[in-house]
Amino acid sequence: MNSSILQSNKEEFKKLSPKLLKWLATEKTETLISAELSKYTNSFVSKDQLRTLINKLLTSDKTDKLLWVILDELSNNWTSKYAQAQSYDQLLKTLFSNETFKNAAKEPFKEVFKELINNSEFKTSLSKIISSFLNNETLKGIFEGLNNKEEFVKNLLGLIDVFDKHLDFSNVLFETVANTLKTDGINISINSLVSQALNSITNKLNGADRNDKIFKLIQDLLKSDFLTKNKDDIKKIVQNALKILGTDETSLSKIISAIPATTKEQINKYVSDNDLKTLIKTIFSNKNFTKIVNSLTDLITNDKDELAKARNLSELLRKALVKVKPDELKTNVKGLISDLLTKDELKAAYKNILKTTLKTHGVNVDDQNVNKTIDSLINNLNSIVNSVDIVDPALNLIFDKLNKTSPENTDLIEELTKIGPELVKLFNDKIKNNIPNLVKSVLKHLDVTNNKEGIIIIATSLYNHFANNGQLSTLLFNNVIKLETNNVVLKYISNQDLKSLLWEIMKNKNTQDIVKNSITSLLDNQSWIDSLNSNSFDQMILSIVKNGKLIEKNKDSVIKLITDLASNDSFNEVLVKVVDNLISKYNLNIIFKDKKAFLKSLTKDLIDIFKEKSLLNDILDKLISNSNSANSIIYLVNGIDGIVSEKLIKNPLDLFKKIISSPTFNDKKEDTKVFLKSLFVEIFKAQDISSDIATFLVNGIIPSEYKIDQVSLKQSLLNLANSTNYKNLINLVVDELVDHNKDYASATDINDLFKKFLNKEAFVKNFAPYLAGVINDILSDEHSRKVLSQVISHELKKLPENWLLKEINSPEEFIADALDSFKIINAKLNLSKKAIDNLVRETKKDGTQFSFKNVLNGLANDLSTELNSTWETKLLDLIKTLKSSKLFNTKHKDNFKKLLKNVFDYLNKDQKIAEMIYSSIPQKTKDELKGFIEESEIKSLVSKIFKHAKVIEITHDGIDYLFNNLNQIDNAKNLLDIIKIFITPEEKSNKLISHLNAIIKDTLNEPETKKLVKNSLTKFIKYIGLDENDNDIKQFNEKISDGLGQLLVDMGIVDSIVNGFVKEVKSRNNLIDLVNNIQSTLTYALKFNDYDFVAKLLNQPLVSNNKELIKKVLVKVLEKLVSNDTKLKSTLASFSIANSISKEGNINSEKIDNMFAFVLKSNHFKEIVKAFIDEFIGKNQDYVNLHSWPEAIAKF
Repeated sequence: MNSSILQSNKEEFKKLSPKLLKWLATEKTETLISAELSKYTNSFVSKDQLRTLINKLLTSDKTDKLLWVILDELSNNWTSKYAQAQSYDQLLKTLFSNETFKNAAKEPFKEVFKELINNSEFKTSLSKIISSFLNNETLKGIFEGLNNKEEFVKNLLGLIDVFDKHLDFSNVLFETVANTLKTDGINISINSLVSQALNSITNKLNGADRNDKIFKLIQDLLKSDFLTKNKDDIKKIVQNALKILGTDETSLSKIISAIPATTKEQINKYVSDNDLKTLIKTIFSNKNFTKIVNSLTDLITNDKDELAKARNLSELLRKALVKVKPDELKTNVKGLISDLLTKDELKAAYKNILKTTLKTHGVNVDDQNVNKTIDSLINNLNSIVNSVDIVDPALNLIFDKLNKTSPENTDLIEELTKIGPELVKLFNDKIKNNIPNLVKSVLKHLDVTNNKEGIIIIATSLYNHFANNGQLSTLLFNNVIKLETNNVVLKYISNQDLKSLLWEIMKNKNTQDIVKNSITSLLDNQSWIDSLNSNSFDQMILSIVKNGKLIEKNKDSVIKLITDLASNDSFNEVLVKVVDNLISKYNLNIIFKDKKAFLKSLTKDLIDIFKEKSLLNDILDKLISNSNSANSIIYLVNGIDGIVSEKLIKNPLDLFKKIISSPTFNDKKEDTKVFLKSLFVEIFKAQDISSDIATFLVNGIIPSEYKIDQVSLKQSLLNLANSTNYKNLINLVVDELVDHNKDYASATDINDLFKKFLNKEAFVKNFAPYLAGVINDILSDEHSRKVLSQVISHELKKLPENWLLKEINSPEEFIADALDSFKIINAKLNLSKKAIDNLVRETKKDGTQFSFKNVLNGLANDLSTELNSTWETKLLDLIKTLKSSKLFNTKHKDNFKKLLKNVFDYLNKDQKIAEMIYSSIPQKTKDELKGFIEESEIKSLVSKIFKHAKVIEITHDGIDYLFNNLNQIDNAKNLLDIIKIFITPEEKSNKLISHLNAIIKDTLNEPETKKLVKNSLTKFIKYIGLDENDNDIKQFNEKISDGLGQLLVDMGIVDSIVNGFVKEVKSRNNLIDLVNNIQSTLTYALKFNDYDFVAKLLNQPLVSNNKELIKKVLVKVLEKLVSNDTKLKSTLASFSIANSISKEGNINSEKIDNMFAFVLKSNHFKEIVKAFIDEFIGKNQDYVNLHSWPEAIAKF
């Protein structure tokens, strides 16, 4: 094919080749047979027969087509596809791997096959060859006595037409041969050919009309010449076969020798030729088996015509069942099974087969105890089978069902399909639901007392064999991957790695010891058997564990297993592969220096730490303790979390110190850094890993009541992992911890540990800004805010009566938007950095016992320092920025109202707001107030003010107006401009004045306010030296303290204060200007120095109705006051008389006060004052209508 003449003349070659083959077939066949083909002729294939077959094959026109396809493919594609073949085997495999060629060759092949098989001359020659073959030494005994072997074979070949008609046999043959050549080349396996052919035939018969296909095939077979003309020969062949296979050892040996080598090799793995001969001979000589075979032979020979009359498969089967006599067949089948279990000649064969099988699977069958156990098993085989009591019931069920299918209107096929489910139910009733009795019976017949050692050796040897060759781990793996709960695990561990891990565990010597100990324990104490009748798998396992004392007996082996695996090279190689696959699969940027050494060291260190802390030992002891009282397998682990907490979590510092002191931290620093940084940063960058971690956290760690959104949590983790601040923070902490692990390993307590970290200036210098950056990154991420809002919302709802979020709409969204606003505040004022700096400073000093108050004070001082001269500008800028944030969306307006109301309601409950305000009052002021009013009364008064309905109205009005006029904030030049936004509109201003008036008026009339006034008067009385128990004084105090509030209201003083304040706010340019002038402005607004003020006072009922009392008290005050020079001057100084005389403030106030003191002490002047009091108060109505002091003095 490689020659240039053929490659250059492909078309001519293709035309010439068929003619050449025909010439050879017609002219040179004899020469070929004599020269090359003579080696294929023998006693049953003559030269004439072979010449005829070749001649018919090569001279057929159909063959031309097939040859043309082959030659066309080879010549056109030789160089590109086939020239590299080194043998005919390779050439055939390559040729039949080509689907284009296969499709082209299929039809020509089928045509050749059909033409040849229907050619009488070819069929005659083939029949002669086959009939001659049947006369060889191996087969002649079976076909002895046939009337005409050649005719028998010819009729047998005729069945090919039937199979081709119904099964497209020529197509099946082609596909089978082609696929076998594709995989096996010239090394064709008969087993493979047969297997593929049967699969193809099965597929042909499948489909909705399957029953009809089968019926038509059987019907044509029953009508074929083969059954019609050869029924006596068929019976004779059956009789010969039964005779030879049942009695003739020589022929039987020849038949066994004729089995294909590959098949025989598989059989001989478990069954020797002699044992196989014994089995075959016993079965075929068995009278029950003979009856069964003869019954079936008679069916297809004597009753074929009756069967052929059936109209469908169901009717065909019904007729067949009637003919074979089900009751007789059932009796014969039962007899056969019984004979197979009881015949002495078979027991030796069974024993040999069992020994060979066990030996093949690692059992030392030469051991005396093993032999005893095998003998006991074989000798009691029938008893064991009978103890199951399944054979007879199963046969009864099958044949009873067959006997009930005789009515013509019964769909036999449908009835037969019911046998399977009913057999399953029978199995459940007899075996699954009766396991305890079955196990007891098997163990009884095995004579456990005398065969205990043999059973243990067999069971452990089988385990060791299947564990070592990987079959057991594969079996376990196949069951593990079916579990839905393992899907996440299998995402991260490849199938091969999981198999390898299971294999390393199962073949470990300690695991094998655990199996041996467990089997021994279960044989020693068989009380666990009774639990096998439980429908609960949980109870079965619990009973086996409890009664077999499996944990107790295997405690040391379990610890040894865990320890051994940690240092096992093979196990660690698998771990390395798992990690490699993870890194590769998720494209993680993780590069270890020596991965295997690190993982081995880390695993060993962790196990050592667990052992040192007695964790494994204590967990196993707890399992043992629980197994004695647990009523469910789940309760075995009760208290394990407590042990873990006690050993690891309760003293985290100790665990932390052991880990950072471990050899891994000391010897493999670079890989330790890589591992820790990857653990906290890199793995979160993989979408699938973040998703699974989020799922794990939501389902297993984070309380379900938080209802955390998994998608948001996953995205939060992803965003966090991609945060430069977070990465820098982790890198900083890991580098510091690993590089200086010995420094931290010496920490005496948590406080000391924190101090060691925070006293490293270089570390803290970067730590604070990185952590602050992480906080800002979290607040800047909407997914993180959503997660935080879900947590915060849930926790706030836990507050008593949900006081804060009560009636708040969409609280999670509201909180998330509030966090967004805090992000803005944080960015403007750098709050997180300032808070962290203060936290670090306090922690460096006091460790975890730091003062939170000091942290807040420090934060306040830092803010004050930063704002200082620019505080108003910065706050104004912050407000302008916040007003555009999500929090100030119109949808949150009602939430703000409800939130403030909730806060007021809560703070007013149990005087919380009063407590807060009172606690903020400086102690000096508190001490001064104690002389006037009790602490409880101050708190009560504050509570009443904040409970006032008008306070809530003011806040609600402010919120409404703010949300409706947010854009006006943009025009504000200072904070006072923002306040003006609320009060500038006349309507808003009047409403605010009205509300403030109402609040102040109501406050002035509260009992606490009256008491404050009364106590203040009393203190003044005491100060000047009057007797507080004097009747006039007591009566005066009562009248004034009770009526002063109303007096201030009636005189318009409250209105003046409120109006003056609002007017001042409107008129001032900024807050500083307002604060600096508010006192003097309000004083001026009250017009204390104007006579009009005095005239109004004189006209008040409080004065008019108590003239005599007021006169007496004023005179007593005057007398007492002027008698003490120091108190007189102090009192005059408090009235600021100099300021009243001259607003310019250019008069010496001390001299003025001394002058008035001198005057007042004059007896003559005292008399004048007394006269004035008597006149001015006694005749008050005469002075009410005057308009100035000069008028009043003139009248006096």
